[in-house]
Amino acid sequence: MAAQRDGVGGGGVLSVLTGMVGHSLLYYAQRAVPIATISVIQTSQPSQSTFWAWVLLGEAVTAAQVPGMVLATAGVALVVWFSRRPAVSRTEPGPQSCISSATTGS
Repeated sequence: MAAQRDGVGGGGVLSVLTGMVGHSLLYYAQRAVPIATISVIQTSQPSQSTFWAWVLLGEAVTAAQVPGMVLATAGVALVVWFSRRPAVSRTEPGPQSCISSATTGS
């Protein structure tokens, strides 16, 4: 009976970590990161979960899986790196300056 309670407790911890914390971080990221970048990052979820299962749980990873995991992680790193938005330049005239010059006649 004690083993059954441990399983329920572990399931509860996993539910909280993967459900509440994971989804909260995803909702935060949707406000802070471009949605295209988030969708690319989520496509690497299988390779990342395989990696963490190997590190934390000692799961077996075959030699055939490693190149795919490396390619998926490298692809995500490249997308994140190149999707950074440059700082907005304030030297270029914006819509407000065009409107004000049209109304003043200059």
